[in-house]
Amino acid sequence: MPATQTIRTPKFRLHKPTRQGFVELDGRRIYLGRFDLPETKQRYHRTLAEWIANGRRMPVAPEETTVIELYDAFMEHAKVPEASDACDGKGGAA
Repeated sequence: MPATQTIRTPKFRLHKPTRQGFVELDGRRIYLGRFDLPETKQRYHRTLAEWIANGRRMPVAPEETTVIELYDAFMEHAKVPEASDACDGKGGAA
């Protein structure tokens, strides 16, 4: 019988040295403001809602490069030129 995996909601946590509230999503800490303020708790709920709405992944800002975009750029860069453009066919340059 396969084990069932429980999906847990990341907790609102306290960073003791700075008294900041934070949540850890996708392995990254997101600091939300002073722990004891109600606005910080609201930021936590808003950030968590965005994360869940995006398939439990942090949304990517438009100016950030995604892995797919990086892959596409590399593949475009790595295209092999036509044989007639690269050499004369005898191992030397054209």
